[in-house]
Amino acid sequence: MLISTIAFLAASMSLAHGEEKNLVPNGGLEEGKGDPAHWDRVDGLCTFWVEDPIRGGKCLKCDSDVLASEYRARQEEMKQPNPPPAKKKTPVKPPGYDAVGGIEGVTYWSEWIDVKPRMKYRLTLDYRTDKGQEGLTPKVFVKGYQEVREKVFEDGKTVEKPFRRVFWKMYKDCKDSLANWQTATLEFNPSRGKPDVKWMRVMVFAYWPRGTCYFDNFKIVELGEEAVDPKAAPPDPGDDAPKEGPADEDGPEVIPPK
Repeated sequence: MLISTIAFLAASMSLAHGEEKNLVPNGGLEEGKGDPAHWDRVDGLCTFWVEDPIRGGKCLKCDSDVLASEYRARQEEMKQPNPPPAKKKTPVKPPGYDAVGGIEGVTYWSEWIDVKPRMKYRLTLDYRTDKGQEGLTPKVFVKGYQEVREKVFEDGKTVEKPFRRVFWKMYKDCKDSLANWQTATLEFNPSRGKPDVKWMRVMVFAYWPRGTCYFDNFKIVELGEEAVDPKAAPPDPGDDAPKEGPADEDGPEVIPPK
């Protein structure tokens, strides 16, 4: 009881002194059993939950130097409640365009995060690569979803069901990755011009050049409401800014039961 009381008081004092609340559940990737809590399961072929030898603690490892055919086969296995252990990967021969990093890329997702209307946010995360693979450029996306109702064929009849579909996205290139940790920052407002966006998720994307990247310390904080018309189109950010876009090719996801 005493420990709980001290923890509560410490948390209250932090908030009272203006410490920013992290909206990403388990953003430091330290919680979980077998997989990081509040994130995708790791597949043991392209995604791993590993100890960080540089700073200690847990982090995410993504390997895009895996044959795309083996990656796809593993994703099918991961649909099982208890998938078998991943098979050892086959070495990829140069130039490596048949690797998953040369085709669809490796993705890894956070849990849903509620979006407040007109709210501007800041995402920060740490990233690095292995020694000898410097220069990789993974991306980190924030994707905004709104509810849509679509007709599906189920149990021999057509029914209408709610789905969450991507209607907004923005990404940041994690440029010039080094063997030591660096920090990437992305500021965004998913409801600007898209007032019906109600949820967001973070998506890590390890693509080309193929190789191994590490990620840690995901944090999203509120920056305050924007005093703009929420239906107004976003301004042109320029060529060097994070890239913003509308709905993309992502398939719909069924809203989890309440």
